Amino acid sequence: MSYSDRTLIQKEEEVLNNERILQQASKGNLAAKWSEQLEEASDRRRLKHMKEGIRQEMEMTNKELLYVRRAQLKDLLEREYIQYEQELRDIGKAFYKERK
Repeated sequence: MSYSDRTLIQKEEEVLNNERILQQASKGNLAAKWSEQLEEASDRRRLKHMKEGIRQEMEMTNKELLYVRRAQLKDLLEREYIQYEQELRDIGKAFYKERK
């Protein structure tokens, strides 16, 4: 084998070695990109579930608030009715109540 044949073979081996390195790097980059995309998808799903939980919690809170406000309004109306009934009684009058 001549010197030029050896250098040609060495250069070919070097090129092949570089190609293998590039392929491995490319595979590594693909794996990293895949992993990153999985992480992003996982974050999106987690955020979606968190938003849904918050929405449900707000819905339940609004319902509870509605029940509390209704109870307070009922209590206020009952107290006012008793007060008006007393005021009417003081002047000798009363609410009309239909008999059943």
